[in-house]
Amino acid sequence: MNKYNLTLEFLEKEHFVNNKPLRIIAQENNISEGSIFYLAKKLGLKNRTREESNKLFFIKNIDKEVLYKYYITENKSIKEIGEILKVCPVTIWKRLKEFHISIKPNGWKEVWNKGLDKNDIRVIAKAKKQSKTLKKRIANDSKLRQTYKEALEKGNKFLIRKKNKFESKIEKLLPIDYKYVGDGKFWIEGFNPDFINVNGCKKIVEAYGDYWHNLPNYKIRDEKRLKMYKKYGYDTLVIWQHELNNLDTLKQKVSRFIRS
Repeated sequence: MNKYNLTLEFLEKEHFVNNKPLRIIAQENNISEGSIFYLAKKLGLKNRTREESNKLFFIKNIDKEVLYKYYITENKSIKEIGEILKVCPVTIWKRLKEFHISIKPNGWKEVWNKGLDKNDIRVIAKAKKQSKTLKKRIANDSKLRQTYKEALEKGNKFLIRKKNKFESKIEKLLPIDYKYVGDGKFWIEGFNPDFINVNGCKKIVEAYGDYWHNLPNYKIRDEKRLKMYKKYGYDTLVIWQHELNNLDTLKQKVSRFIRS
């Protein structure tokens, strides 16, 4: 007997007969998810995939009327329903689609209350891969939202992000009048540079990772990017990731660009 007093017979009954996912068994027996998976493996339980478990448990316990009651009548979010029914929210969403229940813009209630139009909502929804902080920025900043919208219309599915290690190393090589704007602070026709001179010189520095910027679609986009910068009178210095392997040569390259 293990310290949780759970046997293989008990786990098999709960998991296969009652169709409960291991995470649900863990919750009901006050055990962490990691511990229940470790215990199941130690006892030799043949585990189903999470998707199979969720599907079995969901179909057995939930019907269209239950979903309609929570989602439409009581106006609960998909996440809230998942917590009530102890089912993965993604499964709830799939089941709503199967029952042809219209999906509401859950998670964006505060945005709807701001009186934004549908096009603004579409733009904000496109930021689903972004952090919660960025979503709020897009929701509250009309200028950033317009920039995001224009970029989407041009087909640029960009990510507004924090400075990475490569860019941090590049920043140390640049004078103080070159500022990092790769987090969405500055845009040129839907393109977001990495560094820009803020002291009167129309100069841009781009940091290109060796893997991503050598992909065919990135090469096409980067070609358009440089043409757009040039159109607005900017000189651009491109620094590749592998150039950091020879700092002396790279410093000379940066110095020539700055003095030109």
